[in-house]
Amino acid sequence: GVALAALHLLKAGITCVVDPGTLFDTEGAAAALRAVGLRGVLAAPYVWDAGAPLPGLVSGALHRRVPASLDRCRALLVAPVPGTGGQIATHIAVYGEHTASDTLWREAAAVARDKGLTLSAHLMFDPRLSAAFKEARGCSVVAHLDALGVLGANVTLTHLNNLDDRDLEILQNRQTRAIWCPANARLAEAHGGMNRLSEFAERGGVVGVAMDMPHDHAIGEIGTVARLSAGAAGPSSRTLFGMMTREAARTINDGTIGGDVLGLLEVGAAADIVVRWPDGPERMPSLDLFAELTTLARPSGVRTVLIAGDIVLAEGVATRVDEARLTRRGREASQALFQRIGYGGVGPAAVA
Repeated sequence: GVALAALHLLKAGITCVVDPGTLFDTEGAAAALRAVGLRGVLAAPYVWDAGAPLPGLVSGALHRRVPASLDRCRALLVAPVPGTGGQIATHIAVYGEHTASDTLWREAAAVARDKGLTLSAHLMFDPRLSAAFKEARGCSVVAHLDALGVLGANVTLTHLNNLDDRDLEILQNRQTRAIWCPANARLAEAHGGMNRLSEFAERGGVVGVAMDMPHDHAIGEIGTVARLSAGAAGPSSRTLFGMMTREAARTINDGTIGGDVLGLLEVGAAADIVVRWPDGPERMPSLDLFAELTTLARPSGVRTVLIAGDIVLAEGVATRVDEARLTRRGREASQALFQRIGYGGVGPAAVA
């Protein structure tokens, strides 16, 4: 599954993937990423020690596999992440969204600082949980983490769908970094969320734009989703391009993996380069290059990809793996999973 996902990311012109701490087999995932040629940043799985009502994300079966235990988390925080090294880096990921005690937050932040790594977490994913926390504690979850001494320039928070003015001020003062997931932000709006990360970026904050999961858009169309989600209040095409390249890289380990500087096209930086077909419809009449590379770009426009100077996609075809074989194995694995969980699905087999 990881190898097929990596292939789809590569063909969409994405050169690096960040795991938020939800992979059980990081060693297998690292091997799959290396096979395709993609960079990756992995973390220990499910660093949490408290329960939280997260329908669709947390279940009894999951808690039995990865118990919410401080002792378990302490062991994971200090141990190497299996499979990492070279183009596969690591970070400290607390699952977040009210699943970590104050003690775990403090200890994870201390480990991240000691190791010189990014501490990342999901936060304000569901505005209803954020509002309940604020009512119970008398402050926002951002203000609470600040009071714990957790926030800093090595901290990256994903989602942040319910920021108030004080939160923005804290994030700016602490130089904390943020990941904007536009598709998720659109869903959060239905529950009172208001994503203000474009505003944070305009204030000078480091904001990367990312895809949490492709549940309502295709891989590689995040620029379009970002523009539609933010509307007139969103970032300029030039700012959005930065969010998808250098600013995104800076949200993890300050933009370096294995000593390589990412997100820049200049002497001394890693040779991670995406070449697009020059005559696609998004290039006509070529009035705004940054819009063409973000809002109008489609995965089909990716021609060649180099990672660390190696050509891993040539003329739209992966150079390191057999695409047809990988796709066939991925379909077989999906069908086997559906059968195990009793899911009929909608597709050729179901329709027939």
